[in-house]
Amino acid sequence: MRIKYTVLSGHIKHDSEECVIQFALVSEKKGVYSVETFLSDPTFFERTDNSYYYSLVGITEKGYDIEISGLFCSTYTENNQKAKFKCYGNIKLEDNKKERPKQESYEDVEDNFIYAIEIDGLKIEFSDSTTINEYRNGSQINKFGNFKFDHTSIGFFINHKDFICNFFNMVLTRNTRNKNILIDFRDPSSSCRLLYKNYLKFRDELLSFLSFINGSIVILKKEYTGWYISEKGLGEKTLDAQLVNLYSRKEITKISSSDYLPINDYRGDTNEVFSKMFFQGFDKFYHLGQELDFKSLILSLNSTNEINIEERYFILITALEKVSKNHLHNSTDTPSELISTELFKNTIQAKIIETIKKFKDEIDKENKTAWSIFLSKIGNLNKLHKGETTNKLYSFLNYAKIPLNEEVKSLVNIERNIAVHEGDFGENDNERLKNYYKLDHILRDCILNLINYDGVRKRRFNYDK
Repeated sequence: MRIKYTVLSGHIKHDSEECVIQFALVSEKKGVYSVETFLSDPTFFERTDNSYYYSLVGITEKGYDIEISGLFCSTYTENNQKAKFKCYGNIKLEDNKKERPKQESYEDVEDNFIYAIEIDGLKIEFSDSTTINEYRNGSQINKFGNFKFDHTSIGFFINHKDFICNFFNMVLTRNTRNKNILIDFRDPSSSCRLLYKNYLKFRDELLSFLSFINGSIVILKKEYTGWYISEKGLGEKTLDAQLVNLYSRKEITKISSSDYLPINDYRGDTNEVFSKMFFQGFDKFYHLGQELDFKSLILSLNSTNEINIEERYFILITALEKVSKNHLHNSTDTPSELISTELFKNTIQAKIIETIKKFKDEIDKENKTAWSIFLSKIGNLNKLHKGETTNKLYSFLNYAKIPLNEEVKSLVNIERNIAVHEGDFGENDNERLKNYYKLDHILRDCILNLINYDGVRKRRFNYDK
């Protein structure tokens, strides 16, 4: 555990209750922050319910304003009023010692720019290189291989009613201190600068999108915002900003991921995946995700990386049914009939009635109400019952441009039913593995097709042949 910050004065608060503190240590271990302090008021916990979260507001030893949210009391010693808290929220560090330039007209933090963020969990082979020129005694040294692949540059669109600009650039690099990925939104060549308040409107979708590309969860660790940003050090530089948000999240040490979108094998694939996903697809992902809840679907896809194949399959079946239900609820053009009314009523229905009408007398002898029931049922043959799970699945898969071939029909009509009612999805290990990959790939393709991604996909089973 490393001590990150020392708080020299401040208070702990919960709702309207506050307790002054003279000193506190903020430590970090494997990405999770904790606070250790002494309470000045022995009755503080009596006046609050310590099963709830607390917050800390204070000043650090360097004069920064610090605010910590989501503090849960893990230990309290009554004889000396020593309290330990674990942070489940975030830490906001703000440098208010410097005077803000007068030409800046922004009034609050939400009007500042977002300069960069740091994320954990993204496995990427960078696709872009930096040329390194070396000089000796004032003369350049001509050397082969004077470049290194150390970043990936991406442009993306996002249309939003509150945005003046809709196109932004970002550069992905690696933080050599902890191997996290830095995403830099600064672009001196562009007039579009991303405001922090606008970034917040698609932050969750951005993290979900990156997690989907990555094939495993990506978590936010830092945000650099405020009215200035600075770089320190030579060579490997570190960022600092007037306001830094640090998120208390356990660092990802073991990454088990899907390589359906291969971004960690070959630089050419990385470039194709990121450029096509972001440039062509992020705006569609953002807007469609509001209706279909892509975040939940991606969470289900990624949560299956660490569990056995049986559990994976049942999670993904549930995810398919959920996204199909979301589509039905938001669809305005789902047909109510299987075929056209004209074809059914004028041709098919008339022929069916004509065929069984010769048996009407015999039907009436056995059951006088049967004939009218038969007519009613025949009249409803063409009705598409929207509530039926099978119809919902077919409607969504068709909408997501999944070919309704024999493999897909087998998933919907046979494998899903056996899995739900009998708890199995294959006769042997090979068949179960095939059926799992089929379901996994179909769900991923649903998202990719809907955002018009036409790039590389690394399949284990080709269900669409």
